[in-house]
Amino acid sequence: MRVMVFPQYRKLRQVKRLIKKSVSIKYTKGDYSPVITSSGKGVYAELINKIAAGSGVPVVESPELTEALSSLNPYEYVPENYWVVIAEILRFVYETGKQGKE
Repeated sequence: MRVMVFPQYRKLRQVKRLIKKSVSIKYTKGDYSPVITSSGKGVYAELINKIAAGSGVPVVESPELTEALSSLNPYEYVPENYWVVIAEILRFVYETGKQGKE
């Protein structure tokens, strides 16, 4: 099941404009860890967000988590030090009934 996308904006000092970053993760019950399914910035982040919105995938804004996870490559496991934060987000998503499509 696709779980969510984490959009984030970062201000560049030199250019004084906002650059958007997005990371999507997937978690299947029984897996060792959530997995990064896509990551991008700028136009690619916008595309990730459009695909998520069109697919009914919940979007959660978390700039710090996005920044940390954007350094990982697709299909890499999310490190253990982020599991608690992701578990809290998943709980919120399940409780609000906004599960993504499988």
